[in-house]
Amino acid sequence: MDTPQGQNGELYLACLFPGAKTKLTFDKQTKHIMGLQTLGSDNCFTYYVGSAWSKYDIPNFQIWQTLLAQYRQQFLNPMKVDVKVLKPVGKQ
Repeated sequence: MDTPQGQNGELYLACLFPGAKTKLTFDKQTKHIMGLQTLGSDNCFTYYVGSAWSKYDIPNFQIWQTLLAQYRQQFLNPMKVDVKVLKPVGKQ
């Protein structure tokens, strides 16, 4: 039997939308969740999809949620790098 109780584990799936606000809607006919977003001037729609399996890398749903929260924080607070070019000492 393909259930967590049948020793097959659990599958986790997530979609992250780091850009503009995305409206999620559920289509009752197809039983799919859709992310709707108005495109900007660049006509780009960025999203990230990830999955995990409880028998491999993510042992439970709580850890999966924590991992997703960490990824969300990275999108909200991206690393910034300043590059400065220095002149060599003693050379003009």
